[in-house]
Amino acid sequence: MNNNVLLVSYYWPPSGGAGVQRPLKFAKYLPAFDVQPFVLTVENPTYPIVDESLANDIPKKLKVFKSKTIEPFSIYSKMTGKSVSDSAKPTIQLKKGNWGKKLSTWIRANLFLPDARFGWLLTARSRALAICKQYNIDAIITTGPPHSVHFVGKHVKEKMGIQWIADFRDPWSSIFYNQLMPRTDVAHSIDERLERSVLETADDVVVISKSMVDIERQVFDRPYHVIPNGFDHEDFNSLQKKPQNDQDILIRHIGSIGELSVPHSLFKALSELPNSSPVKVEFIGNVHPDVHQLIEQYGLQNRVELTSYIPHDEAIQAMKDSDLLLLVIPDSEDNELILTGKLFEYIGTQNPILMIGPENGDAADILNKSGHHYIFEHEDEKGLAQLLLDLSSGKVDQKTASDIKDLKNHPFSRYKLTGQLSQIIN
Repeated sequence: MNNNVLLVSYYWPPSGGAGVQRPLKFAKYLPAFDVQPFVLTVENPTYPIVDESLANDIPKKLKVFKSKTIEPFSIYSKMTGKSVSDSAKPTIQLKKGNWGKKLSTWIRANLFLPDARFGWLLTARSRALAICKQYNIDAIITTGPPHSVHFVGKHVKEKMGIQWIADFRDPWSSIFYNQLMPRTDVAHSIDERLERSVLETADDVVVISKSMVDIERQVFDRPYHVIPNGFDHEDFNSLQKKPQNDQDILIRHIGSIGELSVPHSLFKALSELPNSSPVKVEFIGNVHPDVHQLIEQYGLQNRVELTSYIPHDEAIQAMKDSDLLLLVIPDSEDNELILTGKLFEYIGTQNPILMIGPENGDAADILNKSGHHYIFEHEDEKGLAQLLLDLSSGKVDQKTASDIKDLKNHPFSRYKLTGQLSQIIN
C-alpha cells in the first residue's frame, strides 16, 4: 500500500541554487519506493537565484500546492540599497555600509527569528492541514532552511497526530553565516529554544552528516537519521566531456562564493605562476566583491574568468568539461562539519577535485574515500602554488576520479538516498 506524504519546502522550481535540489529530487524518486508525494510551497517567494530549467524535473503527475507569504525583503532592500533578490541572501556584508545598512542587518539578525521567511506560516499551516485531510496524508516532511518551515510540520502533528519528519539541510542556530551577523545573546537563546522545540516534537529528524548529529545533539539529545546530499544519476548518465580546442588547464568553481569562502591563498598562488602557465580558473555563479578586488590586486584578469549563474543543466556540463573542480569550504569556526551540495555533483562527474578547507573535515573524509583529489588548508598558499606549477608542467596526472558505470546505485545518488528516506516513513 502506498503512503501519501506531504513535502513542505520553501525552495521549489523556479528557485535555483543548492537548496531546491534535495526536496525536488525526493519528490522525483519517492514514487519508485511506493510513496506518493504531494508538495506545498510558496506562491510569491523571494528567491536569490532563479533557474527555470529545474521545472523539467518535476514529475508530471505530482500535485504541487502553493500559499502566499509576507516577507520583509522589499523594505530591507530599500534600507540597504540592495536588490530584493540580493537582500534574500543569508550572508550579509558588515564591514562596509552606512548606518541604515547596519541597522537593517541588526534587525534581520535579532528580530527575524528563526528567519525572515516566517511570514509564510500564516497561510502554510492552514493549507497543509487542508491538504492532509483531503488526501489522507500519512506523513509530513518539512525541509529547511528556512527552518521556520518546520513549524508547519509541528502544527500539523499537533492537530492531526500524523508522522512528522524534520529534514535539516544545514544546522539551525549554529549555521556558519551567523558568525557574520551582529546577533545578541538574547536572540541566539530564543533561536536555540525554537530549534529545541522542533527537535523535541518531531517524530524523526534527518540531517546530512554525522557531524551534524553532534551539532544538533548539543541542542537536544535524541536519535537522528543521516541522509547526505547527493547527485541525480540521470544528470550524468549520458554526459560526455566536450573536446577542448586549446591546451589550457581549466579549474572551475560552480556555485556562489560568499565572504567566508573567498580562496585568498589560491589567488596569491595564481599570481606567482609564470605568464606561460596554461592554468586558468573560472568561477560560475555569484561571487563576493572580494573576488573582484583580488583579481585586480594580483592582475589576474587574463587568468581568472567570472561567469554569472547558469541553469543547472548547463552547470552540470560545465563541471564535466573541467580539468579540475574547485571546492571551497567556508573559512569559519567548525568548518570541518560543512558539507556543500556541490561536492556530490562534483563526485558525479567523476572528475578530479581540488578542495580548499579542513583536511580533517567531513568533506575531506568523503573525498578521501571517493577517489582522485587534492586537499589544502585555507592558509596553505605554498602547497597550492606547487600544485599549480605541477599542473603547468604536466607533472600531475589529470585522470578521472573513478569510472563507475552504475551511477543510479552509487552511494550518493539521489535515487539511493531517497530510498533511505522512504524507509523512515511509516
